[in-house]
Amino acid sequence: MAGSIPALIFAIIALVSALRYEEDQLLWNLNQRVSATKPTDYWGEWENHTFHPSPANWRFPFYSLILDRFVDGDPSNDNANGTLFEHSWTSNQFRFGGDVRGVQQSLDYLHGMGIRGIYIIGSPFINFPWGGDGYGPLDFTLLDHHHGTIADWRKLITAIHERDMYVILDNTLATMGDLIGFKGYLNSTTPFSWDEYDYEWKGTRRYHDFTPNNSINENCEYPRFWGQDGYPTQQEISQGQHTCYDSDFDQYGDMPGVGEVPTWQSQLAKFASTQDRLRIWRADVMERVQVMSCMQIAMLDIDGFRMDKAFQTPLDAQVEWANYQRDCARRYGKHNFFITGEGVGEPPFEAVYMGRGKQPDMYFENITEAQLATNQSSIRNASAYLREFGSSALDSAAFHYPTYGALTRFLGLSGLIGSEGLDWSYHWRKLLERDDMVNANTGEFDPRHMFGTTNQDVFRWPALTYGLERQSLGFLVTQMLLPGIPLLLWGEEQAFYILENLATDYVFGRMPMASQRAWQLHGCYQLSQTGYYDQPFNKSRTGCHDDSVSLDHRDPSSPARNLLKRMYQLRQEYPVLNDGYTLRNLSNLTSEIFLPGSANIPSEFGVWSVYRGRTEGVQDFSGVGDHGNQGVWFVYMNENATKVYDFNCSDYVKALTSPFAAGTRVKNLFYPYDEYTLQASRHTLRIEGSEDYNGCLPQLEFEPWGFKAFVPIREWREPMPTITRVIPHHDARLLSSVPLGSQDKVQLEIRFSSNMSCDSVTNNLQVQSTTQDGVQAQFDRSSVSCHSQDTDFPDLNGAVATSWIWRGMLSNVSHGIHTYTVSNVTTADGQRYTNARDRFMFRVGSLDNAMVFPLSSNYTTNMLQKDNATGALSVKALAAGAELYQYSTNWGNTFSPWRTYTGKPMEIERHSWKGTKAQRWDGTHVILRYWSEIAGSADHVQHTDLEEHLPRRWPHAFVEGSWNQWGSDRGIRNRMKQSKADLGLWSFDLAAEWPTQVGVNVWGLNSDGTLDLTAAYGDVDGDHVLDWLPPNTKSTNVVNMTERPPLPHLGWRLVVNDADFSYNIVPIGSAWSQLVVGLLLGLVPLITALIGVWAFRKSYYHVHFNTRGETAKTGVIPSLKRSLTLFEGSRSMRSSNSVESRRPSHSSLPSVVARAPSVHSDESLTSSNAGLRKKSRALSVAADIGAPLRRKTLIATMEYEIEDWSIKVKIGGLGVMSSLMGKSLSHQDLIWVVPCIGVT
Repeated sequence: MAGSIPALIFAIIALVSALRYEEDQLLWNLNQRVSATKPTDYWGEWENHTFHPSPANWRFPFYSLILDRFVDGDPSNDNANGTLFEHSWTSNQFRFGGDVRGVQQSLDYLHGMGIRGIYIIGSPFINFPWGGDGYGPLDFTLLDHHHGTIADWRKLITAIHERDMYVILDNTLATMGDLIGFKGYLNSTTPFSWDEYDYEWKGTRRYHDFTPNNSINENCEYPRFWGQDGYPTQQEISQGQHTCYDSDFDQYGDMPGVGEVPTWQSQLAKFASTQDRLRIWRADVMERVQVMSCMQIAMLDIDGFRMDKAFQTPLDAQVEWANYQRDCARRYGKHNFFITGEGVGEPPFEAVYMGRGKQPDMYFENITEAQLATNQSSIRNASAYLREFGSSALDSAAFHYPTYGALTRFLGLSGLIGSEGLDWSYHWRKLLERDDMVNANTGEFDPRHMFGTTNQDVFRWPALTYGLERQSLGFLVTQMLLPGIPLLLWGEEQAFYILENLATDYVFGRMPMASQRAWQLHGCYQLSQTGYYDQPFNKSRTGCHDDSVSLDHRDPSSPARNLLKRMYQLRQEYPVLNDGYTLRNLSNLTSEIFLPGSANIPSEFGVWSVYRGRTEGVQDFSGVGDHGNQGVWFVYMNENATKVYDFNCSDYVKALTSPFAAGTRVKNLFYPYDEYTLQASRHTLRIEGSEDYNGCLPQLEFEPWGFKAFVPIREWREPMPTITRVIPHHDARLLSSVPLGSQDKVQLEIRFSSNMSCDSVTNNLQVQSTTQDGVQAQFDRSSVSCHSQDTDFPDLNGAVATSWIWRGMLSNVSHGIHTYTVSNVTTADGQRYTNARDRFMFRVGSLDNAMVFPLSSNYTTNMLQKDNATGALSVKALAAGAELYQYSTNWGNTFSPWRTYTGKPMEIERHSWKGTKAQRWDGTHVILRYWSEIAGSADHVQHTDLEEHLPRRWPHAFVEGSWNQWGSDRGIRNRMKQSKADLGLWSFDLAAEWPTQVGVNVWGLNSDGTLDLTAAYGDVDGDHVLDWLPPNTKSTNVVNMTERPPLPHLGWRLVVNDADFSYNIVPIGSAWSQLVVGLLLGLVPLITALIGVWAFRKSYYHVHFNTRGETAKTGVIPSLKRSLTLFEGSRSMRSSNSVESRRPSHSSLPSVVARAPSVHSDESLTSSNAGLRKKSRALSVAADIGAPLRRKTLIATMEYEIEDWSIKVKIGGLGVMSSLMGKSLSHQDLIWVVPCIGVT
């Protein structure tokens, strides 16, 4: 069957056969220099282009996203490598298909919520076909074909800059793909060794610009290392250092992807056994990487880098690389180029990388000194820094992990985390004292740590109990409270909660923004998470039952998005929220609790009063906006219950102290915009020079994980309007009441948070329709009505309610996909506006339309037709809303190129296929895939058959396991059955030794005897949905049957639904019926054998002496009993009377005979039986010695041998028998009947 591993490897090699300069890679290769012969000669530059300058201030909201998991803007690159291991609608472990065009189409969505910076997660360069996350680049010059061409990238970045937005790219710097293994450890973890290991290539693929080597470098000079305590560790590890390999790669062994190892090991070892590590501390390797990174700036006009695993790069190497990139960026007018880095490590270790670097004995003495630091500080006091000004390793930490650890404890989780404490003002003060935050470009104090609530490598908060509430409070901390850059992960604004990891030590959720099916199919998370005690997963356990999971998620009216939008507006309105350096704890009413699993780390729960403002004497925002130096008072609680807090304003400790003077009327900046008048406290905090007693509130009520932000009412302004809800909801699926080709009407409602201008909304509505008949929907202006109404009161803290509703009728609505865009509409007074282009979508069609109802239309009958005259195949067009389609006639092994969907019957050409006889299928089956730019997804799949058939998405399926040697034992039936009685479900009955493991394989064994991997399913995460994993997975992808079938059952029936890949295991068989069958199998052969013996003797073998002329009549049982005795003994017993009546008595025999002993005496016999046996033996001996009792035997045969006559006639076997008889029966008188031949 096509799709084997050799074909996969060939496809990869064919794609990247040469990366220096190849004409066929011109659209993706950043190296445009034809004459380049070595990596340091590579170069490319965006010609005739004006480069976008750097921003003066980087403290604006950032949105991070993985290209592949966002929106599919071009389906033609989904399977760019031409393999079967890239994109599948059934699996969340392969690529989804997102690309740069998809991001460009969604920029209005991002800009409208206040995003001004985009961080694109993962390397943009070529990865393995299934490597959608981008963290295993195979080259540093060739862009991944899946994401788009150089021209596509430039269009995206230009569109970003045109919106006054900025973009930073991920840079893996020292880690690449997984092409190199260590000798003796190709299939196991390699322990770290200073002696290093000889390398072996894992396959035929090679790195073209870097080469491993097994020779020794006798003059090896190792880099400097620092430990987690922030001090050098050179003396500690110098004993192990001596020579090293003369290689471009570190060959010291592996390090785990999760867990702690010494810092020097993490900077030298292969990461997680899957990412080869460059010897970046080697000069010639650094030169190559520097050029390649600079080329990204020159070719793409990017604004910064986020360094992946930044602390795993030796410090001096990171500094050297960063200095080179800043110089490179300045050549293109980027004088504030941003270099941030992922920092996983203890805060003291992090400090040596920040700015000029500080060891613990170099920390600032106080926070004022830290905020007054400049480029001159290291000149005046060089001993206070590790490096001189300009030599900054990193400008900041991207997603500050110590802060995240503290946040998890603050939000109620338990584990060995959050040792930094829960007082955010203390947390900020420690950062100021530790880290050098002076900008390497400007020389000014410029805090730019990126604080986030979630990133691509951790769990989604809404997956937990009270998860959305916890996340909202986390937003308050990371997006507003802490000075720095607010960082958001895609989907947080839509309350994403689906998790997709397969291991408990690495939990994450990376669901796409566009519509899909796989993340709902696999949406019932059944794993736990190590590192936390009793992680309270809740909503994530039932995601597979939530149909909203599979919809498009670019919903501008999402409550979480509106909350974030409000936060980002407040950052713009109040300068202290964006740039103020002061974060001060005023008071708190809390209690410490030691949660299970937290050892000696306490958790603190209660209510806090915190002030965010400028640093007086250092900052002055006078004249900046409407609010200048106005500070903001935050009050928040971190308990999981609605609670009323009572405070004592006359008590120093129990007062809820405000930064504002007593008697001030304050108003909440967040909905419901509640107001309070402050009472007097006993505190005089002298904030902004005030000598008045500070105000206090005697009581406050909070919802779980609630928060408020107050300013004096005179400084409060009406929030900017936003859309709170639309009806039908975003990406609603509407069942049409009219047939395809006819038009319907749809009533729309658009709800706002403020009273709007009805004309402004009506006049700024734009409708776009993608339909099969080409009809565009239109608003009926005469149907428009507008009115005020307070409704849609939010359940989420800080989210906004509805105050005003616009209604209108949309007419001429054909089957298909329709969008309407609300562009920057104004309030009724004309003073405020949405400042956004908000686009909403809904779909209309019948149940067999895959663009509208992909689940119900997944298998559709009567679509595929055949011309009886020509044999040509065609498919009815039922996917109104699609713009492109492709098909497969060999069950997805190959697909046609994408073609324009016109609504006319689609002609089908049969695809070639090769496989074994067992892999063939019956009937004619076609798979269709559809794509629409509006939908941004190619996960609209439809199956159909020419002949009448049970609904099927597989041609066949085989079950494999240890019980049949994983398919190799072909004598054991392993083919699943599909039956009408089971509504088309696939089933297989298995009785084996328990426990056991099985896999479901659609194609079974290939012709070479190996298992086909193109559709091999198991269940790694135990959610009873079949998983399909990339071919390089280290997970054991099987269905575990760990339990014995319950009594009285003997086996399990595996039942699989190929529509949603769910499966069930049903006990089968009955122990009682099996017991009966077993008994019968044991007894029936014995009984039938006895009957056969009896029948044989009765009919043929038995010789009966009847002396009275009649036969004694006996029953069956006595006759059967006689058949069981020995022949001689039984014959003597039956005939003793008759023999003695006609033979001489025993005493008349010669004495020698009378005295003859029995040669078969058996002492176990009874005395009577013994006597009979002796008598029989005596008679035999007497006959043999010539007694008158010699028998006469008549022999008549065609063949004979008569020794007395010396004649012999022998033809075949009968002659042998007659010869033996003549020789053996000498004690009898033989009478031969000899035929005479030829004598008359």
